[in-house]
Amino acid sequence: MLASPFTIELTEHERDALEHLAASRTAPYQRVQRAAAVLELAGGASNAAVARRLHRHLDTVRAWRKRFAAEGLAALADRPRPRGRPASVPAPAWGISDPDG
Repeated sequence: MLASPFTIELTEHERDALEHLAASRTAPYQRVQRAAAVLELAGGASNAAVARRLHRHLDTVRAWRKRFAAEGLAALADRPRPRGRPASVPAPAWGISDPDG
């Protein structure tokens, strides 16, 4: 199996922060899972092994690894997601008149 091109080497500060977050009972569950995953990945676990243990899709763990390698601790935060159906307004409500009519 090929090794990931996104290696994770933790500083002492990062390791302490991740261990604290991974053991937290009050932090948001997704952040706790990401912290635990990054600790395992930094310890040499494969993406597949972490995905199996956390019951996550392999692509999700790959994304977490890539994000952490690029952004560090900031990568643990949730990303904004679109809410609901996109707004659609009929053209006449925009105040645009028909140039042909």
